[in-house]
Amino acid sequence: MRHPSRSKYNSVTSLKHCLSNQPSPRPGRGTRHAPAVAHCHAGLGTLYTTTGHWEQARTELSAAITLYRAMAMTFWLPQTEATLARCCEASGEGPGAVLSSSDSVRKMV
Repeated sequence: MRHPSRSKYNSVTSLKHCLSNQPSPRPGRGTRHAPAVAHCHAGLGTLYTTTGHWEQARTELSAAITLYRAMAMTFWLPQTEATLARCCEASGEGPGAVLSSSDSVRKMV
């Protein structure tokens, strides 16, 4: 299966389809599909920011950041963190919300 390109997905439906077709990365199951799952979360979060769905955007972007950190995928991390920061600022929560969003997702994983 080819690795999905982030630019390939331009709608919420196609991104949710991407996530539903990827097995969840869990301890003991391996992380072969985890990069694709992380990219899907990042793409969906970015798409939610463009439509003004701030809570969904924060959830998806925080999940992507957590996965990127866990896999040491440092190339995508700054871009996704910057998108999360812009999302929190645009929603009126300010930069402090970035840390709390990432921390709450990190505790879930």
